[in-house]
Amino acid sequence: MSYSFDLPDWAGIAIPLLIAIATLGIAANLYRRMRELLNASVTTTGVVVRLVREESNSDEGGSTAAPVVKFKTAGGVEIEFESGTGSSPALYGVGEEVPVIYRPENPKEAEIKLFWSLWGMPVFLGGMGAFALLFALVWLLKSIVPGPVGVLVVFGVVGIGLLVAAVILWRRTSGFQRNAVTTVGVVTEVMEFKGMPGSLLKMVGSLPVGIKFTAPSGREIEFGATPPSGMQLAKGAQVPVLYDPSRPGSARIKGPMPSRSIAILLAVLGIGLLSMVVFMGF
Repeated sequence: MSYSFDLPDWAGIAIPLLIAIATLGIAANLYRRMRELLNASVTTTGVVVRLVREESNSDEGGSTAAPVVKFKTAGGVEIEFESGTGSSPALYGVGEEVPVIYRPENPKEAEIKLFWSLWGMPVFLGGMGAFALLFALVWLLKSIVPGPVGVLVVFGVVGIGLLVAAVILWRRTSGFQRNAVTTVGVVTEVMEFKGMPGSLLKMVGSLPVGIKFTAPSGREIEFGATPPSGMQLAKGAQVPVLYDPSRPGSARIKGPMPSRSIAILLAVLGIGLLSMVVFMGF
């Protein structure tokens, strides 16, 4: 007995699957390293001393500029580092002050404390990996079950996946609420998006902030959060905070839980897709 495979079908599955494994693996590693940095970091202020320009390899040419920042540690040691986030045009000018986080035991492992500087690459790679994985899944189902039936299978699998995600998110949120303790935190900084157009800034509604509070054990905990839409917090403002004592890093601003709304939305989408499968199947 001999077997033959349609190369385009297998290529359509294997190539995006390999891309998904690589990008999701790198994104997960970057996320883990960034969480470790945030949990063990100290926040201070640095100054941009120069810009390092890197020429683009694209046909259009051009270049990106990465800021080189100098700061002093709590012990008074001067440290200089190059940010891993370059941009065109440059987000910062020479002489501009920027918030910096660094590891006390290894101050050279530092980064500018802004959302896209910290999470831009993990978010980008994670999104690309998720899209590639979904593409591979759809291509696999299309190869196994061609025609209209294949479309129904895809809708069914995605619908079930959305329902599972909704249940997991709902249970995690409920568990957090059961164990959460209320305390008061202080806004230590407002994380502005440099270079963001004013119209887009208005659409965002609220800027992310850094908040610090003291746990009953005496440990100081700092976390980043985005206030509810329309709430603008200034540096030094006091805000109510919810946190799980067993997982202090899960702290958040006390208020409506958007994760429950997201869970409900995922459930509605999942039920909608499964209803389409039932309706189209008959």
